Amino acid sequence: MILAVLALALAAWPGAAQAAKGDDTVVLALGSPQPTMDPRDHRARVGIIKDWHVYDPLMRRDSRTGRLKPGLAESLKPLGKLTWEVKIRRGVKFHNGEPANAEAVKYTIDSMLDLKNKFLGRGNYTWIKKAEVKDPYTLHITTKDPFPLVGEFLTTVLPVPPKFAQKEGKPGMAIRAIGTGPYKFVSWKKGVSLVLVRNDDYWGPKPAIKNLVIRPIKESATQIAELLRGGVHVIRQVPPDQVEFINKSGAASVKSAPVLRVVYLQIDQAGRDSRSNKALKDVRVRRAIAHAVNVDGIIKYILQGRAMRSATSVSPMAFGYDGSAQAPKHDPALAKKLLAEAGYANGLTLTLHTYSGSVMAERQVAEAIQGDLQRAGIEAKIFHFDNVGVYTKMGTTGKRGDLTLASWGSRSIFDTHQLLLPIFHSKDPLSYAKVPALDKEIDAGASTVDSEERKQIYKRAQQIILDQMLVVPMYGQHELAGINKDLELEPAGDEILRLYEAKWKK
Repeated sequence: MILAVLALALAAWPGAAQAAKGDDTVVLALGSPQPTMDPRDHRARVGIIKDWHVYDPLMRRDSRTGRLKPGLAESLKPLGKLTWEVKIRRGVKFHNGEPANAEAVKYTIDSMLDLKNKFLGRGNYTWIKKAEVKDPYTLHITTKDPFPLVGEFLTTVLPVPPKFAQKEGKPGMAIRAIGTGPYKFVSWKKGVSLVLVRNDDYWGPKPAIKNLVIRPIKESATQIAELLRGGVHVIRQVPPDQVEFINKSGAASVKSAPVLRVVYLQIDQAGRDSRSNKALKDVRVRRAIAHAVNVDGIIKYILQGRAMRSATSVSPMAFGYDGSAQAPKHDPALAKKLLAEAGYANGLTLTLHTYSGSVMAERQVAEAIQGDLQRAGIEAKIFHFDNVGVYTKMGTTGKRGDLTLASWGSRSIFDTHQLLLPIFHSKDPLSYAKVPALDKEIDAGASTVDSEERKQIYKRAQQIILDQMLVVPMYGQHELAGINKDLELEPAGDEILRLYEAKWKK
């Protein structure tokens, strides 16, 4: 089917365009529309990629080494167990001319901590007790408890201009991006395109390419057709069965990198969605689901081996992943037995939600899961959502139904904490689990500085997840990026495509 669509799409443009060197424009296609221009009010990967081009995080990550490096903050140092000194770069301005100083950073932090604002990204700031301005370019951040991930979490702090934000409020921030980053906002037509231009006053290395356009294109076939004709120059999450086709096209190639994002089947164990099947409260039913799903088969046949098996739903690339844990084995007979023991010998019906934008080949994977469940006696009805921003808001309001083919990129933080807290802590708006013993371990890991002790805490937490089968653990993804033959760009393990590092080949 996808090849037929590609053939028709390519036939529509007999003179395939080449890379847009002439007008110095690179076009990135993403699988879902931008949810908002406000970096504080989303958790979507498509939004994070945009944010790193328009805004500056206090700390950045080197795309090649994976190590943290200064961003808008030029230095970070501890002043004790709870206080950290952040030095802000001098002379940096927001794109509207406002100074990007310590006051701006404090405003951003305070706005996130204010519960009245209900920002979706608030979870990345809850470790902060307060922020104090010591001089125009010095900020002291006090943590609630000893916190081992201050540097990591400062990659999620993207300062916004206080005057503009206060004057325009949420509605104004949602439609116009004003940061300090390497690209500046030009225009945004929601669902059509976001246009950015190089910030020639940028404090750091300036992008080699002047114009950046981000287009939402939900269908993989359309993305590939556009890539091969030159209508776009970069696409993400190439279906594995299309890699060879693209590589042989002569117009583009696929570059691969293992990334932090982990894919799992979320189960509404807590019963947050009032429509959810009450059978999911029975651990035997949850275990039956886990034994029914042939994860290894999905990796082999759909992903063609381009994934890392996860035994616990934590990414194997994250600090604290328990490599000794045993994933549930594919055993349809055991799945049926468990269902019968739970009183569902005649089967049951569940909803299975999927969404565009983060899970590679999500429709194929969901259909494979649906077939596996059916063979075990579970009827799964698939509901697909194209807009990841809309679906994220559904998730935070308890409307995800029985099962969700979900993924989590940990906001590009390589630590088990950043999956456990949002996905499994009962107080987080994205969690569909409620296990007090697990909450206790997650809280302990967040306030323990010793690395070896944290590993043991995370090991216990992951064992609880498996014992209770709160999700079906699946795999860590690979980034499969389709890139125009004339463009130099490499995917990174943190799943942030850095177009500000791209350049046209000479």
